[in-house]
Amino acid sequence: MLTDKIGNYITLSIQKNYQTINENQENKIKILNLVMTKKETAIDFLKMLTSQQVDEAFEKHIHAGFIHHNMHFAGDRNSFHAAIKSGMQNVKTEFVVLRALEDNNLVAIHAKVKFDNATNWIALVHFFKFEDGKIIEEWEVSNEVADNIPNENGAF
Repeated sequence: MLTDKIGNYITLSIQKNYQTINENQENKIKILNLVMTKKETAIDFLKMLTSQQVDEAFEKHIHAGFIHHNMHFAGDRNSFHAAIKSGMQNVKTEFVVLRALEDNNLVAIHAKVKFDNATNWIALVHFFKFEDGKIIEEWEVSNEVADNIPNENGAF
């Protein structure tokens, strides 16, 4: 009988703690980001984008004060979010992380992506700056990889 009471108490305690964590989505995201390294966070962000989870990726990983340096869009968070969301609608991608480096609050990701309507891979390098566990600044460079390149070492 005592073991039943202890079991019920533990079950109720776990349920209460779970409800408390889930009551506030922001705290849930902060807890998750504290568990993930910055490198893992950056990779998760890119994988979510290429899996058409743009809104979720921004909510989970992008700081409210985010800025970026993509030459094709205005430099604020909302413009970048809208452009990425529009560009990723109904597009299937194959995304592969090749290398990831983390140094204090900076992360570099070397990757390649192939869109369903393209024949060639695109080489990508992303640089992310973090603040409070979220991405606050982003730089990127990309280059389509031609079929026949003179470099015998390849692009990757």
